[in-house]
Amino acid sequence: MVTMEQSLADLVKREVVSFEEAIAKSGKPDELQRLVFGSSPNKARA
Repeated sequence: MVTMEQSLADLVKREVVSFEEAIAKSGKPDELQRLVFGSSPNKARA
């Protein structure tokens, strides 16, 4: 089974949708951010 956040992260990584678009549709934005940028929150801001 694949979660919505996993699917959104895949679309972001393939540059089909922007991260901002994916966050707007996500029910768990923190989980989506972790999947896209990794486990470290600081990594997303670097």
